[in-house]
Amino acid sequence: MAPVAAACNLDDVDEVTLGRGDPGAATVLDGDRRQLRLGFPDQWMSTRHARIERCVGGFWVADEGSKNGLLLNGDRTDGALLVDGDWIEAGHTLLRYRHGALPPPRQPRGSRSDGVVALLTALPTLEEQSRNLEEIARSMVSVVLRGETGTGKEVVARAVHQLSGRPGELIAVNCGALPATLLESELFGYRKGAFSNAVEDRPGLVRAADRGTLFLDEIGDLPQSSQAALLRVLQECEVTPLGGTRPVKVDLRVICATHRDLEARVALGQFRADLYARLSGHTFSIPPLRERREDLGLLTAALLRRIAPDHDVRFEPDAVRAPAPPPTQGIFPARAH
Repeated sequence: MAPVAAACNLDDVDEVTLGRGDPGAATVLDGDRRQLRLGFPDQWMSTRHARIERCVGGFWVADEGSKNGLLLNGDRTDGALLVDGDWIEAGHTLLRYRHGALPPPRQPRGSRSDGVVALLTALPTLEEQSRNLEEIARSMVSVVLRGETGTGKEVVARAVHQLSGRPGELIAVNCGALPATLLESELFGYRKGAFSNAVEDRPGLVRAADRGTLFLDEIGDLPQSSQAALLRVLQECEVTPLGGTRPVKVDLRVICATHRDLEARVALGQFRADLYARLSGHTFSIPPLRERREDLGLLTAALLRRIAPDHDVRFEPDAVRAPAPPPTQGIFPARAH
């Protein structure tokens, strides 16, 4: 299976036929019935492999006498009533049936780089958030990215920076990785002689992000002593290096990320409420991949275009069938390839 992503909304469709042929979808009218014909460049599919038909209670999927059979959730079937989240396998093509309203996958405005592709999704709720984030990206509003470790918060931050059009660089700082004793000197810089090992002037990461974006990863781990200094930088738009006497103006846009509950940390007095208010202009939540399996084809296709553009990389059916936890909510429509 080659990783691809497409979507079909069945709101106004009475019947869908699946089969080998030129890729694409064509809608035809047969009397009062609206039929959707989906073609796939899959040599393991029959010309007319399967049919999905509207019925009482939803949609019924049935084998149309295919040579290699029809699988539903990994098991062979002649026909069954589809349930939200079902995986349909015809030949080496996998489709997922979901309920809900679905906008088609799109390319965000701006560059087609891998960073911007990070905002592409087939999930309706995440799609709406992504559209809002694209608009926010062009402003100076600070952004908080929430999500578990490994959900791609820095990738999304780079997409926001790219869409912002700001001429400076994105400077990433992991607030949890730097020792508290070094954090302020790394962030704000220092003058020669400010402390025993300060043998030269250093501008610091905040000034390195001038006219660009400062990405503060794991902001919830920022020590309280540094929180006050960061707040002053954001309020005054200037930074004073350690050992310095004159502040330096900075044109700064801040994006921060966390897997912690910042509101709870504010309530416990572990994070400054005024700093949180300054940072949380807009919040974007990134669900883990186990809750957005529909996006795997889209995301892996984008990654493979970057790392193996000249190779036809395919996945074995067993890899695509790998089990995953069930979705927390049924919010999508019937669609996917």
